[in-house]
Amino acid sequence: MFVRLIILFALIDIALKSSAQDIHFSQFFNSPINLNPALTGQFNGDYRFVGNYRNQWQSVTTPYRTIGLSADVHNLFQKNNIHSGIAIYNDKTGDSRFGTFLLNVSGAYSISVSSDSNQFITVGIQTGFTQRSINYSALNFDKQYNGIAYDPNLTNGEEFINDGRTWINLNTGIAYTYFISSRNTITSGLSFSNLTAPKQTFFTNNDIKLDRRILLHGEAGIFISQKFDALPAFQFQLQGKYRELNIGGAARYFYTADLALYGGFYYRNKDAGYLRVGVDYDNIHTSVTYDFNTSSLRPASNSRGGIEVGIVYIFKQFRPKFVKHKICPNYI
Repeated sequence: MFVRLIILFALIDIALKSSAQDIHFSQFFNSPINLNPALTGQFNGDYRFVGNYRNQWQSVTTPYRTIGLSADVHNLFQKNNIHSGIAIYNDKTGDSRFGTFLLNVSGAYSISVSSDSNQFITVGIQTGFTQRSINYSALNFDKQYNGIAYDPNLTNGEEFINDGRTWINLNTGIAYTYFISSRNTITSGLSFSNLTAPKQTFFTNNDIKLDRRILLHGEAGIFISQKFDALPAFQFQLQGKYRELNIGGAARYFYTADLALYGGFYYRNKDAGYLRVGVDYDNIHTSVTYDFNTSSLRPASNSRGGIEVGIVYIFKQFRPKFVKHKICPNYI
């Protein structure tokens, strides 16, 4: 229990007394609206639905669980260059059930920058709110030890002021997309989050704010052969004193025209390496990644980081082809 408390308060200290980092996933490539508001509506279809689930550090203490759901529209108001989306994220961490809930809505506008309309610049904006909460009653303190055993009826001797805080989110971004062919694509972008630098402490010190975040990302689909594609990807983000680089790639094997299999490896600097397996079937993509911890937490975690699942479903409306028929003249 003592070791768990040390780890718990160390993590809470990082989140509250310094500048906390935003919710993010190892499968950043399968969390587009969270990655960059300008990626809203950037897909081949009409509607996209995304689900993300992450379970982390189960071997250390109470697992850290993150769930994300999002949906976006490619052609809002029947306009191919106007896009919109909504995203919800819920994160629970540790014995205190330290929670983060986000709800964001985003809009994006695309401009073609090539004569054949296969290169686009997209700008996006996102707003919503974040709510953070903590359950102090789930924690154990030294003063609740009666000399023989732990007694939950004893006061913990602490004076907590708040158990929750809510603030407004404001994010923006820009992205470049190049559709060379159905299997040769390039996407890159730059996003800026927490533009208002909101206060995010539970305590009386109002100087503790959520740092602005700058994120650079890129990914590509590269045709190798009739059966194989290469899928490199990276993201690099700055938030306060934190620096994070995710880089890696996967190979995609087309078993049939409607079925493709994935396998790959990625690395997050000073934190973890992770394996990826996945499958495409028709318009559904599913990926599973598993983190192997390489940070200073490795002795406690036994190198086990977390498992993550990402599911992307793209819906395409059926559009019948209209054939112009020649109208025969009336003969008398």
